[in-house]
Amino acid sequence: MIIIGEKINSSIPSVKKMMDNSDFEGLKNIIVNQMEAGAEYIDVNTALCADELDMMKRLCDYVIDNTPCGIMLDSPDCDICKTALDYIKGKDGARPVIVNSVTVNERHQCLDEVKSHSAGIVVLLTDECGIPDNKDKRFENADTMIKLLRSKGFNDEDIYIDIIAESVAVNGEAANVAIDTLKEIRKAYPSVHILCGLSNISFGLPKRYAINNAFLTLCTYHGMDCVICDPLATDIKKAFMAAEVLNGSDDFCMEYIDEFRAQ
Repeated sequence: MIIIGEKINSSIPSVKKMMDNSDFEGLKNIIVNQMEAGAEYIDVNTALCADELDMMKRLCDYVIDNTPCGIMLDSPDCDICKTALDYIKGKDGARPVIVNSVTVNERHQCLDEVKSHSAGIVVLLTDECGIPDNKDKRFENADTMIKLLRSKGFNDEDIYIDIIAESVAVNGEAANVAIDTLKEIRKAYPSVHILCGLSNISFGLPKRYAINNAFLTLCTYHGMDCVICDPLATDIKKAFMAAEVLNGSDDFCMEYIDEFRAQ
C-alpha cells in the first residue's frame, strides 16, 4: 500500500492558517510526522494561498530537505504543476513525483510535461457532467483515460486512478459505487494504481476514523494499492495491514506479525 500523507493541504483551516502566517516550522513538523507514520509521498496543496506557486515551492523544499518521501503536486492549475515539476527536478532529479490530477475533459495540457519528467499522473474520473453516479460510467472514463495515457507513452505503473470517494452521509450508495468501480478497473487493468481520498467517505459523520478504516479495509481487499489519507489517524495502519492479510498479499502474514512484534 502506497500511503500519501494528506495533511499539507490549504483546504484544512488550521494548515491554511499556518501557511498564511509563514509557520514553516509547524508545517515541517507535519511533513516529518507523516513520514514517520509511514507516508511514502506527501501531498502538497497550496491552491488557496495568495501565492500558490511560491508556497508550493517552499513546502516542496521542506519535503526534499527533511524526508525521503516523494511529492504529490496537488493543484487545479496545470501551469503551477509544470513549473513545480521543473523546480523539483532541478533540486532533486531522483525525487519521485505524482501530479494530481487530470480528468476526461480537462488539464491534458500538462501531460507532455509530466511524461518528460517521468512523473506519475492521477486521473480523476469526473467528466463534463461532473462525478458519475454509477460504476459503468466511471469505468468508461477510466478506460478512456488509460488508453489515452498509454498512447502518450505512460506505463501503467505511472497511472493512478482515483475512484472518487464521496460522503456516505450524503449518498448511501457512495461506498458501493466506488468499490464496484475499483473492482472493474482492477480486473481490466491489473497494473495501474488505484487510489482514493480516504477521508471524503466519512465527511459529516462522527468518529470518522471508524468509517475511514472500514472503507480502507474493503478497498484494500478488492485491490486498491494507494491511498491519500492521514497516516497518523487512529488504527489506520492496522486496517490496511489486516486487509492485506485477508486478501492474500501478505505472504504468511509476516508483515502483519513483524509490525506487531516491533510494537
